[in-house]
Amino acid sequence: MSEIYPVKISSRDDKIIPLLVEAAIRKKGITSIKAIYVDSRIKGFMFVEGDNKDDIKLVLSGIRGVKLDPLGYGKKVELKALSDQEIENLFRKKEEIVLNINVGDIVEIIRGPFKGEKAKVISKDDQKKTYTVLPLEAPVAIPITIQEKSIKLIKTSE
Repeated sequence: MSEIYPVKISSRDDKIIPLLVEAAIRKKGITSIKAIYVDSRIKGFMFVEGDNKDDIKLVLSGIRGVKLDPLGYGKKVELKALSDQEIENLFRKKEEIVLNINVGDIVEIIRGPFKGEKAKVISKDDQKKTYTVLPLEAPVAIPITIQEKSIKLIKTSE
């Protein structure tokens, strides 16, 4: 029975690594590997479908950028098959949360160097999806331009 295994890879080489894996499969004549898949939404992972876990390890072991030993301690990471529920959760299209943040609203910065700070929105750019905010608790009032995904609404100005 075929199972799908997630394999950690170097995200900067995610276009070339599947090609290298394919070449290794052909060179070694392995027929138990059915598919290789890389999804741009899931950075740093490649998915390999196959019947035999040992064949998958054999193919992946010599390829640069595949992280079977991510910390370099000589300990091999065990490949674990994904359940149907895990696969469904990984590839379910995430609904975009529409933020309705307006000028004057109070927000919390949830990413970056100002994480945890409360700020007041002083302007917004809908095309770039950025907001200019003024931290409330900072000793000096310096406007910060921040992405939409880096803030969450705390209190509306209405």
